[in-house]
Amino acid sequence: MDPAIDCVFVDHGKTTMQTTFCDLPIEKWHQLYRAYYKIVMYVLWENTPDETFISDDTHSVLSDRQKHAALDSRHSVQRLEEFVIVDKQLYDCGKAAPPNTAWQRDNQFSYFLSVSTIAISISTVLIIKAC
Repeated sequence: MDPAIDCVFVDHGKTTMQTTFCDLPIEKWHQLYRAYYKIVMYVLWENTPDETFISDDTHSVLSDRQKHAALDSRHSVQRLEEFVIVDKQLYDCGKAAPPNTAWQRDNQFSYFLSVSTIAISISTVLIIKAC
């Protein structure tokens, strides 16, 4: 699974395919939602996440039916990409998963689970081959 900060944005002006959320590959869905949920779950926001994290210029584009085709869709690629930008900014500033926070503990737990799962899978394969 690629990290959300490595997300490559959809080129809305040039791409004719894969410009709606449902047209994207599942890996891209995961990247976009991972960035969104990290920001919404671990960074303080007021009123709505959109008001807190999305700039006024971008918010006006996302609210304009002429410029934003997925305005009525709950899965807006452009909106989710804005949260990827915020996620990248936090990562680049060293503010992602600060020490002694729930964000860091959740990352450690997720890492432990993935390493454990890999170790169990390898052990199972070795046991099967030994039999």
